[in-house]
Amino acid sequence: MQAGAPGGIASVSPEACFNLANFDSLTGLPNRSLLGDRTLQAIAHAKRAGRPAVLLVVNLDRFKLVNETFGHASGDSLLRLVAERLRGSVCEGDTVARLGADTFAMLASDLERANDVLAVVRKIRESMRTPYAIEGGDLFVTVSLGASVYPRDGEEFDILLRNAAAAMVRCKAKGGNGLQFYAMSMTRQAADRATMENELGVAIGRNELELHYQPQIVLADRRIAGVEALMRWNRHGHGWVSPAQFLPVAEDSDLIQSLGEFALSGSCRALRAWGQSGFGSPRLAVNVSARQFRAPGFVDSVERNLEESGLDPVRLELELTEESLAQNRDESIAILKRLKTVGVQVAVDDFGTSESSLSQLSRMPIDCLKIDRSFVAKVQEHGHAALIAQAVISLAQSLGLRVIAEGIESAEQLEFLRERGCEQGQGFLFSPAVDAEAMAQLLAAGAMKPA
Repeated sequence: MQAGAPGGIASVSPEACFNLANFDSLTGLPNRSLLGDRTLQAIAHAKRAGRPAVLLVVNLDRFKLVNETFGHASGDSLLRLVAERLRGSVCEGDTVARLGADTFAMLASDLERANDVLAVVRKIRESMRTPYAIEGGDLFVTVSLGASVYPRDGEEFDILLRNAAAAMVRCKAKGGNGLQFYAMSMTRQAADRATMENELGVAIGRNELELHYQPQIVLADRRIAGVEALMRWNRHGHGWVSPAQFLPVAEDSDLIQSLGEFALSGSCRALRAWGQSGFGSPRLAVNVSARQFRAPGFVDSVERNLEESGLDPVRLELELTEESLAQNRDESIAILKRLKTVGVQVAVDDFGTSESSLSQLSRMPIDCLKIDRSFVAKVQEHGHAALIAQAVISLAQSLGLRVIAEGIESAEQLEFLRERGCEQGQGFLFSPAVDAEAMAQLLAAGAMKPA
């Protein structure tokens, strides 16, 4: 009892009152009330940004058996451990809450697409694969998840929560240990994406992945100055799959690491084979994802592949998007400096599509800027896209960098770029990406004429 409390009744601090009103006493997670407040804030942010928000309801499968077998004290211990793993599975800024009993909720608001929540779902399910130590034994736990999406499935917290709970119940009815969206079409999309991820994981072992190569042309005389390695997937039972479909799936998982290594090693071997056959050794451009770029051992992997292939490092150019370099710029610069020590070249891909200041760009040890195809496609209209393309060319010239235009498809685009000093380009006007054998024939020919 606190001294001086009127009537001998202990007073409760404002902080304690707040905690009692907003947090679950067992797990320390936000409760339904606080989740509702944060969902309202997330909806307001999503509305301003024109982005979705996703509310997940997470329910433990067969939790009743835990209480019946081990007792309620062990059940409570399990709930606290589950809460810790759920908290560790979400991104900073997301909310994990306990709704009651064995039901939790997760709010994800910083999403570009609703399907981006699948990365969080994957982490939640992976966190459950390690058994829980209960009563001296190992207990494996699975969860059923239901998801509702703002604004598609509702624009108010109560409606989103009700719909996510309904989706979770559907998941339970199908045996649990899975995910259901409130909109059935999104559940099918999620299932298709999961299937694609599983098949992509074994595609290398099945020899379903191939590297194709698109020539990079000197616009003045149409010599082949370089080739860009591009991945293609001949998916079993489906035929050729667009990179726009499978690369985002790989990027959202650890698969992008193995795919990136496959592209680097395979293209280095191809370049060595062309040189040994007398076709010359053009510059080889290989795309590198942001996750691959920042992975421990990436620079060592580059060095190892150069050593194994016997390639001159200056012949290898790594293409990184402007957006990936903008993330944690100091770290990016440190990695780039290590790559320059190895001797490889660096190109900034999709340039002009993200926000970069001139001062930041000038600090980065790079060799080439690539004009994004979205600008090249509209240069003949002499509007905004043409001004950006001209600005990138001028910027590259002032910094002493090469500049390559992507996606050249017409003689008008070619003329515009050449007149304004763009040195090199690639696109269907010259050649699509072709397999290694066809690329060898193009290298043997030397120069290319527009198709």
